[in-house]
Amino acid sequence: MHPAEFDYYKNKHENRDTVSMEPIWEGDIINLGSYRFEVILLPGHTPGSIALLEREKHFLIGGDSIQTGKIYMFGNGRNFEAFRASMKKLQGMLKDFDTVYASHDALSVPADTVNQLYIGAGRVMEKKVIGKPGELSFDKNVKSYETDGVAFYAY
Repeated sequence: MHPAEFDYYKNKHENRDTVSMEPIWEGDIINLGSYRFEVILLPGHTPGSIALLEREKHFLIGGDSIQTGKIYMFGNGRNFEAFRASMKKLQGMLKDFDTVYASHDALSVPADTVNQLYIGAGRVMEKKVIGKPGELSFDKNVKSYETDGVAFYAY
């Protein structure tokens, strides 16, 4: 995992051995034989969010940051400015992937979802989208923001 996630992981998993955690950095290659994944740092959803790019096979594993389901953008470490900058970075890489495999909602989404997320995050940041309250049972202060085919949970 990216080192920006170490503290969160240690706090969430108190009984696990964290000494053996190996950091991964942007540009690292994870070689799995027939797959070679390049680590892309995508802060915003969390500080150490990453995606894994398989350039030869033209797909991206987007984690929680790229999906059609609601992306959590509330709580510690979540940052819309960083998220939007991450989507801007990916816009410059769209020639390298056709499909994004997501962690939630639809298993695969088109690469153009990156553009939708960039635009949608901007609209939320500019307060051009009105949030709908009260969908999450564990935090009633969180609102749902839906725009341009994407959605976010945020304060």
